[in-house]
Amino acid sequence: KNIQLLSKDYNKVVGIDNYELAIEYCKNKNLKTALLGELPNLNMLDDSSVDLILLFDVLEHVEDDKLALSVLKNKLNNQGHLLITVPAFSFLWSRHDEDFHHKRRYDLKQLKKMLTMLDFKIIKSSYLYFLLFPPVLFMRLLKKVFKTYSTKDDFKLNNKFLNFLLIKLLSIEEFFLNYLSFPFGSSILILVKKEKQNDK
Repeated sequence: KNIQLLSKDYNKVVGIDNYELAIEYCKNKNLKTALLGELPNLNMLDDSSVDLILLFDVLEHVEDDKLALSVLKNKLNNQGHLLITVPAFSFLWSRHDEDFHHKRRYDLKQLKKMLTMLDFKIIKSSYLYFLLFPPVLFMRLLKKVFKTYSTKDDFKLNNKFLNFLLIKLLSIEEFFLNYLSFPFGSSILILVKKEKQNDK
């Protein structure tokens, strides 16, 4: 869906995934610009050729995250943008992270510092899922105290009402995100811009 949405505003949109079945699924949907690849090896993209990179819940899977961000910076053209989401706070680490092969969780200050050291300019940064953070924290702590290591997610959307409620909560959060940054949440969103050398 991201490829389809972005294609309305950009001439060429490329999707990259390291899972062959995902690429096959996209091509069956006539999304021919879905390519097989994995950070930090993105040789299919020319340096300084990309306007916008979306990195949604990917960085936490990469062994060397600083190297990965450096590679992405090289792929961006001057003034190109990088939009990232990652899971937040190491104290929220759970079996969920292990099952999804996460290497780490982040805090916002840590991520901003790493991006700034790579000469990215921070445009917008915030924690996400602020309204859902208290129940998520409660569930994670409960599992640690009672040592219940279920492989299931903390919340299972098994009825329409719960689905509707969560969507509404996230819609409220999306609205306020346009005007402020949340002080905590279970994920992080950060938008950065590649700076020209003479912009420093």
